Amino acid sequence: MSVNAVNPVGTEAPKKKNSSVAAPTIGLGVVGAGAGYLFGGKRPSLEQVFQMEPDKFESHVNGAKDEAKNSADKIKEEINKLNSEDGEFAPEKAKKDAFDAEVNKQTLKDDASETKALKDAQENYDKKLLEELNKDKKDGEKFAKVSDAPADAQKAAKEALKDADETKALKTAEKNVRTAKEKLVRESADENVKKIVKEFDDAVEAAKTKKTEKISNLVKDENMKSAFDKIKKMFPKEGKGKAAAIWGGIAAAVGLIAGLVLSGSKKEAK
Repeated sequence: MSVNAVNPVGTEAPKKKNSSVAAPTIGLGVVGAGAGYLFGGKRPSLEQVFQMEPDKFESHVNGAKDEAKNSADKIKEEINKLNSEDGEFAPEKAKKDAFDAEVNKQTLKDDASETKALKDAQENYDKKLLEELNKDKKDGEKFAKVSDAPADAQKAAKEALKDADETKALKTAEKNVRTAKEKLVRESADENVKKIVKEFDDAVEAAKTKKTEKISNLVKDENMKSAFDKIKKMFPKEGKGKAAAIWGGIAAAVGLIAGLVLSGSKKEAK
């Protein structure tokens, strides 16, 4: 259908060049929204910091010096207390031990995915550990297997590899095996086992409540607030990476749309 079929005879069709104005306007609007999201990230609060695992907290404050290190140590001490396996904020030990005993009794099949993953992860870790033990050794002094190395050398090598991919993969595999075994315990029809599970779960909930109450008191403590003020910039703002990726996509899309519209208006002008 032609343009004249829509417009009354003698009137001029709307000029398409106005569309070229819309592109920058839309672009600026989206840029504003994207920039607002990009720069809107927030650092974790003191309460969120106390809810972190000790290793995660340590990874953020690692390298702190002088006054910042003293402040980090104050908070780390409290985090370690909150997460101590035998501390006052852990589930009642007798109930946990009874549950763990049931979990440890379980056996996964050799062809289970968790079993295979753990075996592979252990082999990769042992290989990496042996490489670390032999790193500065001459050919005649190298250990044939990890168990040949003295205990102190093994300990030092494990510490050196604490952040290695192989260590993380092994921890994940061990956790998955534990989860699979726990599932078997929770699915047990044995009344005694059901009782052990119930008592353990109740102990966990009681520990969580106690821990939450302690954190509520810690975030009000002026010493903790002061310590956190000195180190909070060491914690990255949340969501920054995701925001940057989204912003990059938005910018590319706006650039493409604006380019196409402007390109069309240029062709029309020829």
